This record gives sequence, structure tokens and C-alpha cells, in this order.
Amino acid sequence: MAAFYWGRRGGDTGKGLSLGGGGGDGGDDDYYFGDFDDGDEGDEGGLFRRRIILPELFDHRFLDAVLNEWQKTMMDLPAGFRQAYEMGLVSSALIVRFLAINTRPTTERFISRRLPQGLSREFIGRMIADPAFLYRLLLEQAATIGCSVWWEIKGRGERIKQEWDLALINVLTAMTCKAIVVWSLAPCRSYGNTLPI
Repeated sequence: MAAFYWGRRGGDTGKGLSLGGGGGDGGDDDYYFGDFDDGDEGDEGGLFRRRIILPELFDHRFLDAVLNEWQKTMMDLPAGFRQAYEMGLVSSALIVRFLAINTRPTTERFISRRLPQGLSREFIGRMIADPAFLYRLLLEQAATIGCSVWWEIKGRGERIKQEWDLALINVLTAMTCKAIVVWSLAPCRSYGNTLPI
């Protein structure tokens, strides 16, 4: 394993730089990410690539810097989120997730703006806690629809043409129950409205 390494020759870090790359270091240019085995492409991409994770910083200087980067102020945050910000309960990563959902024209923002206020707050709280929540919900719904329709066709057989309304009610009931279960069990970081003192 190779650790983070600034240079091999002690204080000789400025000498021997080559614009052509490679130089005379034996082809070992990648000290930080480690040496890979033959045929291993490292972290070039794919499903299991290395992800850059935003640190959970709670210092107000970092939080203000994040807000400035998005051209927002503390007063642009919702009341509950603003109170959690003032109390130091919100990290820089949470603010980035909230602003990414709430300021960019995304599917999540479209859905949250069409829901009633309480449901919208809970939906955004679930998206902040788990950015893949919407995809999980859609995947569960697709699996539920597929399995329910298959079960109804298998169970009813030739009667499916006469009893399609009952089959449809069963499929919709299964979809609703699955959506309620996924919604209830999903992690949530919801900051509600503040109560007047």
C-alpha cells in the first residue's frame, strides 16, 4: 500500500519536473491512490468508484461560505431550517443537499412544489436524509406493480377479462400500501415550522 507521499527525494521536490509526464520515477506516479494490481483500473468509474463525500462541518463560517456560493442568505432558508442553522444543528453537507433540491430545476423540486406544505416539507426532509429516496420509491412501486399484475393474471386466469376492475383495485391497494411503508420507514431530516414564543 502506498500512503500519501510528497516526494521521494526529501527536499528535492522542485527538481526534475518533466512536462512530458512520467519522467524518471519508474512509472510510479500515483502515490496518493495506491498501487493497483494488473488489470485493475482503480477508480476510473463504474458502479463502485470512489465518491467524493462532503464533510459534515457545523462551523458557521463554513455554512456562510456555502450559502454565499449558492448566492443565498440565512433569511432565504425556511423558518424551521433557519432555526436549526442558528442552533448549529445543520451541517454544510445538509445545506448543500437542501439547496441542490430547492434551487435547481429538478424533478424533486417539481414534486415538492406540487405537494401540500406538510407533505412537501417531509418529502424534502427525506430527500436530504437519503438523496436516492425518490429512486427507491419508484423502484419499489415498479416491483409492486409487476408482481401484483403477475399475481392477478396467474390467479384469475381466463376470468381476468371479466374481473379486471377487481384486479385493478387489488393492484392499486398494493401500490398504496407499499408507498406508505416505504414513506414511513425512510430516514428523514425534517425541520418543521417554529412555534411562536
